[in-house]
Amino acid sequence: MKKKLLISGLVGVLLLGILIGYYAGREGFIIKIKNNSDTTISNLYITYTQAPQDKKILKIDSNAKYSINIIPDKSVDEGEMRLYYFDNNGKKHQITLVGYFEKGYIGRVSVTIKSINENGEMKFKVNSNN
Repeated sequence: MKKKLLISGLVGVLLLGILIGYYAGREGFIIKIKNNSDTTISNLYITYTQAPQDKKILKIDSNAKYSINIIPDKSVDEGEMRLYYFDNNGKKHQITLVGYFEKGYIGRVSVTIKSINENGEMKFKVNSNN
């Protein structure tokens, strides 16, 4: 019985160490974008509440992936994060990546661009775990 308890305790400590190692030093949000459309995409932007400057994604080729780590400015206590772009008519479209975050939050967001129509309007699928 004592041996089982000791082994269970050691496994618990090991798992805790792995989790701490995984999250230690990590900050911000990892945004992964997959372009499943048949078109190269350019000029996407990621912004968050009180961002000093929006992050510009210049180009994602068809069926390619793009990853970026967004670390909100230290002065931001809470906010939201959005991706936006302009269609062929100059109309701004945006989607929410993170609906709410506070200082110190970490997370991952997966964005799939499913399609683009003739006006340059995109259809997205967003999954996040923050």
